[in-house]
Amino acid sequence: MHRFTKALRFVIPWIAFHAASALAQTTVPVSIITQYNGLYFYVDSNSYNVSQQLQWTPGTPHTLSVLSPQYSCGGKYTFTGWSNGGPKTQTVTAPASPATYLANYSVEYGLTLGSSPPSAGIVTPSLVRPENYYPAGTLVQVTATPAAGYEFAGWSGAYSGIDNPLTVRMDGFRSITAVFHKIGSPTVTVTTNPPGLTVFGDQVQGPGPQGFEWAAGSTHTISTLAVIPAADSSRYVFSSWSDGGPLSHAITAGGEPGLYTANFLAQVKLSVSSSPPGGGTVTLSQSPDGWVDQASTVALTAAPSPGYRFTGWSGDSSTLDNPFQLLMDTAHVITANFAPAAACSLTFRGPGASLSSSGDIGRIEVIADAQCPWTASSGAGWLKLTAASGTGSGSMQYTAEANLSSQPRTAQVQLSSGAAYSIVQAAYGCAFQLNAGPLAVAPDGGAFAAIVNGTPDCEWSASAAPDWITLTSGAGHSGGELRFTIAPNAGGPRIGSVSVAGQTVKVLQKGTAPVSFSDVPSSHPFFDYIQLLNRQLPNAGCAPASFCPDAPATRSQMAVWIIQSLFGDSFTFSTTPYFADVPPVRPHFRYIQKLRDLGITSGCTLSTYCPNDAVTRGQMAAFLMRARMGIPSGRSFPYPAAAYFSDVPAADLFFPYIQKLREAGITNGCSAGTYCAADPTTRGQMAVFLIRAFAP
Repeated sequence: MHRFTKALRFVIPWIAFHAASALAQTTVPVSIITQYNGLYFYVDSNSYNVSQQLQWTPGTPHTLSVLSPQYSCGGKYTFTGWSNGGPKTQTVTAPASPATYLANYSVEYGLTLGSSPPSAGIVTPSLVRPENYYPAGTLVQVTATPAAGYEFAGWSGAYSGIDNPLTVRMDGFRSITAVFHKIGSPTVTVTTNPPGLTVFGDQVQGPGPQGFEWAAGSTHTISTLAVIPAADSSRYVFSSWSDGGPLSHAITAGGEPGLYTANFLAQVKLSVSSSPPGGGTVTLSQSPDGWVDQASTVALTAAPSPGYRFTGWSGDSSTLDNPFQLLMDTAHVITANFAPAAACSLTFRGPGASLSSSGDIGRIEVIADAQCPWTASSGAGWLKLTAASGTGSGSMQYTAEANLSSQPRTAQVQLSSGAAYSIVQAAYGCAFQLNAGPLAVAPDGGAFAAIVNGTPDCEWSASAAPDWITLTSGAGHSGGELRFTIAPNAGGPRIGSVSVAGQTVKVLQKGTAPVSFSDVPSSHPFFDYIQLLNRQLPNAGCAPASFCPDAPATRSQMAVWIIQSLFGDSFTFSTTPYFADVPPVRPHFRYIQKLRDLGITSGCTLSTYCPNDAVTRGQMAAFLMRARMGIPSGRSFPYPAAAYFSDVPAADLFFPYIQKLREAGITNGCSAGTYCAADPTTRGQMAVFLIRAFAP
């Protein structure tokens, strides 16, 4: 039996690499995006009007093309170029790593001018453009000129008031009508925005604008309809009167011409169905009745019924995205498609965790077949689960409260398949220490033991993961000996752990692995960790045959490795850039966006990320621990109060993260008693940190 006695204290809630990252990389994700939502583009003759993330085999040819110009929601969109510099129609070769192709457009907005009554005057713009479309932001001066016998009364439509000429900023579609009255005849004009909708003056009904010759000082009622149907699954909904009155209200005619405008919102119908009808349901982010403000964006979410799986959207748009963002430029008909689900295989990665009495935040990974829904639950009030449902393999977060009882306690996290994940927490006042450090084991495995020192009369229980580590003596009273066996390893290096009340020993078992990088020979101190990283993350090297273990890891590389460790290469992300120095055309854009989506980073300044800067050891601690615990920047978490390192005082910005990193056994510092927080992290060190942080 082997014994190891080096003392080490750390806590590590269990996480494993995303299952997809361990598979052979046969395709790469390629995102096709338009600068503005809802514009049409073609990929290999397939038409889309929503962003697509497609899986392409490296080296295969694909054709990208766009329509130009395109007209949508009163705008004219003219193609200006692809992000890679290609023409409107181009053939590209699928790259070996994830990529994004962005179609860029210039935008112009339409200006519609009219007169009411039509023969009572004219409206002229200071600038005339083809098709009356103006570049976004253009200032146009429009002038109303009355015909003989008429006078200008005011504007209706996109603008109100009596300014003449009127300055119009073209930051959207504009429809403006000049209203004229006969000279010498005091009238009240009641109109609508847009023109032509129904209005009432007392009992007289007609399309706006309507002119009424009412004596000065007389009182009258003006009104309109709350909802006015229109053609092609559209309608108008009353929003306000120009004078602030309700739908129907009294006015007093003045001695001068008066103008009252009823403003309406244009709405279009979103018709949603499920196929088959009982296969699932669809929820909308707004307006459950299906009527949506025109030009707004709606999120559609498909939820499969038990025994079914979601297979994609069809109808006016085709995509696998779920949720799906749909631009309501016109009425749409969308179908959520479902198919019978095969029997789902649901289980946890690992049997459980052993926590200290002070509580902790961690993550539990679920292994599930693709498209298989799952929900986890726990009957223990002291253990709170977050994001405890999903489809396919994923993870959830747990938050364990401090145990104030004199007895240890256990919570069972369960899946519908019956799989259980056991979390054991030590009793209040009970502290344990494993007299062991990181363990390196030969490929043939064997039996091992570690001494457990604990508070008198306190019970302890151990956990181990993954299943090639077997506990043979995993519980005791006060102190004792933790015994376990490690199975022979015929493959490459692998890593696991054994834990007692939050105290964890990392187990690295060597294996038979060929040299992957010419600059990382088998004698290199980080060889096994770099082999593990290269096996689990695609394109981990700095070049096809090099890893550059002594080069600094950049903030961009850190984002890629963390996100790939959590999600593989299939994940959703915000397409609107967060940082001025990380545009969509940057190779690592999607990973940095996801890092910001999760709250793991807020950048190096308020508006920049500094992707090419080296990651300091302090920054690395913050990035890793936020990702590992599943918490955003600013959220508090338990950590040891007594400083582990003399160069990291409690006032240091990164103190909580460095304390947690040391407690988790991910690092022992740069030297005895120091951490060197301002030093850059090398790529070799980063491989060790990542494997220890995200392995069982």
